[in-house]
Amino acid sequence: MPKTKKASYRRRNKANKGRMQQRRLRNNACNIPVSRVIQNNGSVTKRSHEIEVIAANTGSTFHFFPVNDTWSDSMFHNLSAVSSLAQSPSINQTAIGNPQICHITAKPSVVKNIEGDGICFFRCLSYLITNSEENHLALRHQIVQSIQPTHLTSSSQTVQQYIHASNMDFPNVWSTEVEIMAAASLLQTDIYTYALQGNQWKRLRYPATGNLGTPVDKTKRAIYIVNTSSIHYDVIFAVNDSTSPTSDTHHIPSCKTTQLVKEEID
Repeated sequence: MPKTKKASYRRRNKANKGRMQQRRLRNNACNIPVSRVIQNNGSVTKRSHEIEVIAANTGSTFHFFPVNDTWSDSMFHNLSAVSSLAQSPSINQTAIGNPQICHITAKPSVVKNIEGDGICFFRCLSYLITNSEENHLALRHQIVQSIQPTHLTSSSQTVQQYIHASNMDFPNVWSTEVEIMAAASLLQTDIYTYALQGNQWKRLRYPATGNLGTPVDKTKRAIYIVNTSSIHYDVIFAVNDSTSPTSDTHHIPSCKTTQLVKEEID
């Protein structure tokens, strides 16, 4: 076999192995049985495969470093340049948004309830960036438009084919791991999802780089959301190492006029 053909074969073989390894990671981590810990504000149903695991926990401690007002203002400035976004004023509150060093099994302790109407992921991002859930459509549009081939779970599908097949550009369609990965890349911010597995909380990371092997940058803030029963997302402001998985979680009620509650940390 000529050298050029051998080199081409090796590159294809290496790429195929990488895709197979990534699929195995997803398949081994998916379908976690999650118990309901936060009551939704609406009755919704969701296909079980629509929220999938993209990364697993590593190490024994975790640097919890949530986004703050400075981050929100920066994101709002960047995104409003191409979309019509309206920002509400925020209210600072002590002990919300503080950086913490905790165990990887730490549970959400301060949670902002998001409206449970089937588009809660986009509402979470809207709330964190604009202090209101009501900009979810504009953010959805930007996220969908930012989807790259590397975000897709199928190498045989183009971005346009995925958007058409999933109807993701329609306002009431549920988000998938593709949109979470695209959002992390668009915002250049890691996104973590929490889910209760048995009596322990599991934390899953969607890196801003889109590369599962990228080390965590402890100097950068991240977005944390809780995945309830695989059908709903709420925003996490704080976690703790309490042995009780759910009893002492503080919930900030969902309200369309509720302003963002967090402490700015420089």
